[in-house]
Amino acid sequence: MKAKKLIRRSLLAGAIALTLPLLGRAEPAAPVLSCWHNLEIGTRSTWVSLTDHQRDFNATSVGMGSFYGSINQLNAIPNYWPLKPFVDYKFCPYGGVELAWDYFSVRTITRGDGHTDGDLNLMGPMLSVFVRCPTDFKLTPFAGAGLVYYKADFSEDPDWHAPPGRPEIQTMDFDHTWGLFVYGGVIWNICDHVALDLYVRYTKVQDAEGTHWAGANGDALIGNPTIPLSNIATGLGLRYSF
Repeated sequence: MKAKKLIRRSLLAGAIALTLPLLGRAEPAAPVLSCWHNLEIGTRSTWVSLTDHQRDFNATSVGMGSFYGSINQLNAIPNYWPLKPFVDYKFCPYGGVELAWDYFSVRTITRGDGHTDGDLNLMGPMLSVFVRCPTDFKLTPFAGAGLVYYKADFSEDPDWHAPPGRPEIQTMDFDHTWGLFVYGGVIWNICDHVALDLYVRYTKVQDAEGTHWAGANGDALIGNPTIPLSNIATGLGLRYSF
């Protein structure tokens, strides 16, 4: 019995002796790789200007050169709230991809009397690739290009939708549309994780095609309006980098 105990103790001591040198040579576990430092989030405020916004003052039909019917002017409605979020992911210091959310509204106007049929509202995601040129200063120029998909919705003016004194209802429905865009700007690093960016973008948008309904029940097909939406947007952004 004593011999068995002696053998077990000898084997345990030998195992410990063999293990200690291996523990001394053990390397620390590799740190878990993190991609957070490549991520930036932010939001922008933009001012939109349509590239085709005005036709002949006297045009009251498409045949005379109006956009549609008596609509001879389109005004982008200003909205300066910084509620256009974006996420940038850098594959390297020189470029990456951006996913952003955009929206703007266009008011249809007849300049002769100033009335409006309503507002065409566009909103949707923008996906792009960008390049950057890091410098030794706090300013970093950037440029990019991408694709946007817009959901379209028309908000009728109440007096146009149901003209006073007339047994008529009018509506307009528009198909969703898409566009290609290019942009550029400069990032100003305020501190380690916070930066501002100045931004300018040109978007070539496929014309929004719609359907005009009218009549006592609002179900008679009247025409098919086509509204050009290509635009230039300038803005200011605030971003945080991880």
